[in-house]
Amino acid sequence: MNLNLSSTNFLIINILAAVIGIYFILKSKKNKDKSISSKSIRLNFYEKSYFYKGANYIHNTIIAMLLYLNECNAINIEKTFYKNRKGEDAINYIFTKGNLENIDNVLAKLIDIIFSFSDNDKISSRELNKIRRDAPDDYNNKFYELIDLLEKQFVKLGLKKEHSSSDKVLTNFLGFFILLGLGMISIYNSAYIGVINIVLSIMFFGLSISNVAELPQAGKNKFEELSKLETRLKKLELDTGDPTLVAIGFGLKYENILAIRNKSNNGYDIYFDSDRSDFQSTMRTALVGDSFLVK
Repeated sequence: MNLNLSSTNFLIINILAAVIGIYFILKSKKNKDKSISSKSIRLNFYEKSYFYKGANYIHNTIIAMLLYLNECNAINIEKTFYKNRKGEDAINYIFTKGNLENIDNVLAKLIDIIFSFSDNDKISSRELNKIRRDAPDDYNNKFYELIDLLEKQFVKLGLKKEHSSSDKVLTNFLGFFILLGLGMISIYNSAYIGVINIVLSIMFFGLSISNVAELPQAGKNKFEELSKLETRLKKLELDTGDPTLVAIGFGLKYENILAIRNKSNNGYDIYFDSDRSDFQSTMRTALVGDSFLVK
């Protein structure tokens, strides 16, 4: 820490470092995304729920996707019962592959994942739950593929940043440590101009956090739109496509979802065949248990 340098040398070094630091900070601010409008970016029901609620609650998005696939005969879902270890009746849903034409790549990916745990065209929620408990890493890794696919779509749409921004994060962290170290060494050697570089290092740290967490402007606008949509759905203002599936994906209360379904005359009967939706609770357990499906 103790360097045998003159105060003039410390002054020159700190000024040069400060100038370089200020340059990169201004450059980062200048390069921020300037797109504002997200009205032209139309999302379907599962894109809305995943973008708004994120990977932590993707089980709700998946449940909505399964209901949609059942309605369009891409899969068939049958409710059955079995005896659990206590001798009580327990609910089981059997999934059978159907007509896979005319479904998009994300829905097709989900079907591939679900049936990858079976040797034939059938699998049950009970089997999925058992696999999840016995081999959680292998189980979750399959669904991470679905998460990655959705994330890439949002990057293409301009609603999220590319993961390659990690290079910028690394650069900012490096700048943070260099400026902080230089500032501390300067102050230790009584060159108090180092305070400037300590301040700049804090700004670099803020930029690093911003690069990781911040959505581009279009993403921020879309998130705000979806937040308002959630509020309207709770008021039964159904001005969106597939409002029942959107409400399920958003994780609204069962009472809200039921009211939305009754007003919109949507189907999805298998979701509403009990007072609290056996399908929701059974599939949540099969997909994530008591935890979240997120890295």
